[in-house]
Amino acid sequence: QYQAYDLMGVIIGDGADTLEYNGLHVGRQGTDLWMKNADGFTRWFNPSDFTSTLIFGYAPGGIQNYAGNANLNPYKYYASGLNPNVNLWGFLTGGSNHNGLFESGDGRLMVLEFVLPTDGIGIKFGYAVVCCWEEQGQNPPGGYTPYHRDEAIAANVIVTPDIYYNEVDGSGGSLILDLDLFSWEEQPSDIKIESSVLDSIMEFDFDTYAGIGGENYSTWHVEAEAKPLTSGENHYFWVIAESQGYDYKNGLPEIPSPDDVLASFFRYDLEILSESPCGDLVPDVETINGENPVGLFASNHTGLTMEGSNFEAGDLIIEVEKHADLYATSSNVTYVDSNNLLFDIDLTGLDWDIYDVRLTNGCGEQLDDLAVGILEIYNIIPVGTPNADVTHGGVPKDLAVNPAADQTAISYNAPKFREYSDDYTTNVERDSWFNNFNNQYVQLGTLDGQPQLIWYNHESSPWYPGQYMCWSWADYDGWQSAQSQWQPQSGNIMYDIANLQGTDELWCIFNWFGLGFTFFGTKADYTYIAFYHTHLGSNNFFGGSGDEGVIPENLVAIDMAQYQGSSRDMYILEKLPSTNTAEVELWRIGYDPVFLGSFGEDFLYNALDITVDSTYNIYVLEYNSGGHPVIWAYDDSFNLIGTSGPISPEVLSGDALRIDCALSTDPDEVHVLSTESVTRFAMN
Repeated sequence: QYQAYDLMGVIIGDGADTLEYNGLHVGRQGTDLWMKNADGFTRWFNPSDFTSTLIFGYAPGGIQNYAGNANLNPYKYYASGLNPNVNLWGFLTGGSNHNGLFESGDGRLMVLEFVLPTDGIGIKFGYAVVCCWEEQGQNPPGGYTPYHRDEAIAANVIVTPDIYYNEVDGSGGSLILDLDLFSWEEQPSDIKIESSVLDSIMEFDFDTYAGIGGENYSTWHVEAEAKPLTSGENHYFWVIAESQGYDYKNGLPEIPSPDDVLASFFRYDLEILSESPCGDLVPDVETINGENPVGLFASNHTGLTMEGSNFEAGDLIIEVEKHADLYATSSNVTYVDSNNLLFDIDLTGLDWDIYDVRLTNGCGEQLDDLAVGILEIYNIIPVGTPNADVTHGGVPKDLAVNPAADQTAISYNAPKFREYSDDYTTNVERDSWFNNFNNQYVQLGTLDGQPQLIWYNHESSPWYPGQYMCWSWADYDGWQSAQSQWQPQSGNIMYDIANLQGTDELWCIFNWFGLGFTFFGTKADYTYIAFYHTHLGSNNFFGGSGDEGVIPENLVAIDMAQYQGSSRDMYILEKLPSTNTAEVELWRIGYDPVFLGSFGEDFLYNALDITVDSTYNIYVLEYNSGGHPVIWAYDDSFNLIGTSGPISPEVLSGDALRIDCALSTDPDEVHVLSTESVTRFAMN
């Protein structure tokens, strides 16, 4: 009357062994009846768990009235077209599996193979016939809707021999499996591996082990490091495939049956090699994180990828070295396959440099020294709150960092600015100031008709050039309306303004009626310091002649460090149109400026801004030849000592604009402003 599907003949016996998984009892070879050619193991209808006297329980029968105590028992799968000499996996994945149908009135002969029992055990077992069915007549003649079981019904496992044991060398290697599971309905929701060579049950991370395959089956590649072994015999592994959302109740909760999740079980003997399986494979590393060379911040990294070929599972080691000196060693190296590895590595504290990377293959001995240049360490790294949004109120133009408390002020393309907390999480909007000189609010980007507008600060005040008016970080009470010591006049062009660190002196540089550069200094209380008209001196600073000249239209930005002795020194960032690069020049300012050195020519490209920290390190913000913003750091002897590398949009979104140094942190930090964000960096 019925068409049966997924029919299993279950051989039920005793179980002397206990799985870690749910404490299930299963037969032991040499102690219990042992079936060699099982298609799998099932929990269905064992006498210990299914105690109902109805159809959904086990009823002992026969002369012996035998009821084995094993929870898991072996089964053979029966279906139309499946003969004893046909492999079940090939049958199910082939084109003539008849949907696993066992036709009414039909019969199939299966051969069950048992290990010759030990004396006293004998051939004694119970059995259950387990199937799903569809009643005839519900569908048109000749057509039936298959009703399949919810769990996986077959497995195909290929083992890569890798685990070894001998008394001299001990043991090593990994359990390496290529695992196929067949299900008519859904693929397993969870897969677990229990083995005599593993310390605990291995649970799949489906993000790491992604199954690939056909409509009814998937393949997973599995690798797990073996625990130390004390013997090379009697090892095994179980594949346990769970189907979450299903159980053993058959929709009848009142029937006595297990409450555990429905699962399939497949057991395999495991060969242990007598020596290490290492071959002569030499790994070929091609890329790290998909790049070669690759640049990484000098910080702790997790989940890096290494791509190449001839990778071997086992004790894989990745090291960062230079001139045979070891600087960092990997951790948590995961063998994905022979072409891919995952690893973590802590690069904190490494200097900016080019390093070699060395891979020791899983079997040891075989090494690959990657070419010099494979790994560049960036030692200017993001710190604090990365990529803070500062787009409130318009397009940012410039920023100033309070050196005493790390507050930041940002000017916008409007008669407004904002004062931010040190982590940029809060801000206060402020009005721009009223210019008594022309009786209007100074608009950003105009500065009394001039093209530049730069926001600066010294230890207590941020400044705008040309208007030498300031406000206090501590007690803001509006912009002062008094006239400044110097007012830009027609024909004068202001270029930039800078504070002399550690003082309240503010200096600007401008073109005096087209005659040459003039340096002007004042204090926060508008006390006049000095005018230095360089065109009146003997040094041809303005003309740009020779290597020491500065041409006004090429000047980009200035900054000043602390007093160098009793002199005031100014760093000047200047474009070099002849080479499409830029350089930073250090000048001791005065009527006759003294040239003290330079750096960056033929190296710096689209330079945007400079800033100097409390130890005379000079930071330059530029767009490199590839169009990416980069921070470069030079020491007081003009040696290149660090870089941020190309800064990604995830670290600094928008177009880079300006840079300023926070002097109250250790080490000093630099804040980089873009059209959309601010990101803080520090030299590692």
